[in-house]
Amino acid sequence: MNIIKKGFFILFLFLCGCIYDYGDGKLTLINNSKDTVYYKLIWDGDKILSNKRNLFDTINYIGSHDIIKPFDSVPSVVDNTSWEEFIESRFSDSTLKIIFMPKNLLNNRVKDSLTLFHSNYKIYRLTVKQLNKMNWRVSYP
Repeated sequence: MNIIKKGFFILFLFLCGCIYDYGDGKLTLINNSKDTVYYKLIWDGDKILSNKRNLFDTINYIGSHDIIKPFDSVPSVVDNTSWEEFIESRFSDSTLKIIFMPKNLLNNRVKDSLTLFHSNYKIYRLTVKQLNKMNWRVSYP
């Protein structure tokens, strides 16, 4: 009987370890355009946005998971915390920075960062207060 209790206890601990907090997914990014767009959260926004080369290098790290199809939306999730805490701790000025750009911009990009600087992209700078007023829904364009 003692072995059965130990077995159930080990099973209980294993199952408790499998529980994962998927975090806060209340931020929704919406693409209201007829084009597929890429998006990226910019961690050190002031440093990146003030330098064309840094912005170009950051955009080079955009992956296939950072995409929103035309007239679609995607939830954006942060793990193990709330968006409010995430923004306060990760962004130096407590302002979330998101860059959106048409997919064809990245498909046709060249290595010259000046081309990117003059391209069609949009950067949002949003505080928690602004996001609350927007019901945590950020629309492009």
